[in-house]
Amino acid sequence: LHIAATLPAALKSLRLFVSIFTPMPKVVNYLLESWSASHHMLLRCHILCSHDLSSFMSFLVVFLSISWIGGLQTRRHAFRNACRWIHRKRSFSRWVASSGCVPDYAEHAGCWRSDLLFGRSPDGLRDESPYVCEINGRLPLNAVMGIALGENGLLELGASKGGLEPVNSMDASYNNLMALFDPDKPLFSIRDKWPGADSKILSAVNVARGRPPVEAVRPQDLEVRPDENSPTGFSLWDKATNRLLEQWFVEMLQEEYADLEPAVARQLSLTPLNDLRTVFIVHDKRLLGIIPEELPKMVSRGVLTAEEADIVADGITQTINPGSEGLQNLLRESKSDSDIKNYYIYKPCRDGMGHGIELGKNLTQEAWLERLEKLANPDVLRPHDDAAVIQRLVDHNWYDVVRHEVSTDDGPKPNKFHLIGSMFMFQNRKFYPATWRMGLETHLGITSDKPGLVMGMVHQPDWPIGENQEQEL
Repeated sequence: LHIAATLPAALKSLRLFVSIFTPMPKVVNYLLESWSASHHMLLRCHILCSHDLSSFMSFLVVFLSISWIGGLQTRRHAFRNACRWIHRKRSFSRWVASSGCVPDYAEHAGCWRSDLLFGRSPDGLRDESPYVCEINGRLPLNAVMGIALGENGLLELGASKGGLEPVNSMDASYNNLMALFDPDKPLFSIRDKWPGADSKILSAVNVARGRPPVEAVRPQDLEVRPDENSPTGFSLWDKATNRLLEQWFVEMLQEEYADLEPAVARQLSLTPLNDLRTVFIVHDKRLLGIIPEELPKMVSRGVLTAEEADIVADGITQTINPGSEGLQNLLRESKSDSDIKNYYIYKPCRDGMGHGIELGKNLTQEAWLERLEKLANPDVLRPHDDAAVIQRLVDHNWYDVVRHEVSTDDGPKPNKFHLIGSMFMFQNRKFYPATWRMGLETHLGITSDKPGLVMGMVHQPDWPIGENQEQEL
């Protein structure tokens, strides 16, 4: 692909995005540590309706894990399950925060991946400001190996001979992951429903380096056995093969946690990739709605400077949480003006890969109001109900991309695409580019019905990459 002259300007605004994520680990660490330590929720009840639970983490883990229970079961049966799990998950979250077996979150986060869009700045002075629209943390490998495989392909095609050096390499990506484990001991992937594409790549790389393959173990085959040498007093076993699991990562969808025995769930939480607070809280899109309201408190307590708080606030897509006053205001405005929906997007809180996302402009007025009325209901966050956020639609820029593999009679022509970027964060310290995509639909990922291009990111070469640079030289 040849990216036309407009794209370098967008990439320059990555400097702004990096400035956003310099304070972001401090923001996330502060929120999680303060909520966990106090064992109760001090945020506004109208935001999360959590006044009947003892901690924010407890509350999230409850309804995140159980919201899928309904299915073919009746709502009554699902609600009984929810009530049983409220007590169990509350106990589990307290254990994660206070047992001393799980390290502090700042040192144990694992890997999360932020998605960003480019649009006009809040003050209208910049046309290409980056906006964080979600953070992905439910799955530990987070496409780290898949992206490395793609960019490794650039090298095999000879890109470096032309002066293009990929940002990600297979060696660096592998080392980032395996630095969290003992590479010479067997490593296991706990998964059943998730296909595990990244863990299969990781396994192949392990074998190529003379190390044990990464083997999959089903969560239903796990059990704990007494172990006086373990900090928990137990060790994790695969009862199907009678194997001791010394190290693992968890590739489970959130609903699968509801079926785990409490002792097994506690043991799984010891993995460094990912901390369950990343899986259930950082991944939840409601966090983006909470952060701006907590920024003044962080400034007053010295967690952030006023400048850092402004950068974070301006760099997060406006996110309206269910049950909030903002949601109720949006409902009233939408009832009086049917065009309001065209400027917003509906996003499930806990899902990924674009599942369930709806652009307001693609919904009828009746369907839009039905969604808002459900989200505005104070009881919206009952464990057996799905929850979603409403985000302000970013005025997402279009970029020219010349696709040389698409033949035309008069040569390659520019096509218009939206640029959707993402960045990895490892252990709240290591920050580098993830997958970057060109899509035809704003805010959305690439799926079978929403085509686009997945791109490898390269370091800027020493030759001109746009008409502006050619003129300057």
